[in-house]
Amino acid sequence: MSIKIGVIGIGGICRFAHIPALKAAADVEVTALCDIVPERATAVRDESFPQARVTADYRELLAMEEIDAVDIC
Repeated sequence: MSIKIGVIGIGGICRFAHIPALKAAADVEVTALCDIVPERATAVRDESFPQARVTADYRELLAMEEIDAVDIC
């Protein structure tokens, strides 16, 4: 069973520190990405987490029942 993560804020620290760590974690599944610039979240989804949902509204991400934890970057 994996922990389903939502990531809020897809800036530099997210892309260069958090994303590599999340990809390397065996028991983690990134299920949602959120940024006020949706293109940034879409780019990370396309590069690393094709199954993840993308939103520009953090409240939408927080309302997703499938998410177990949130990584705020």
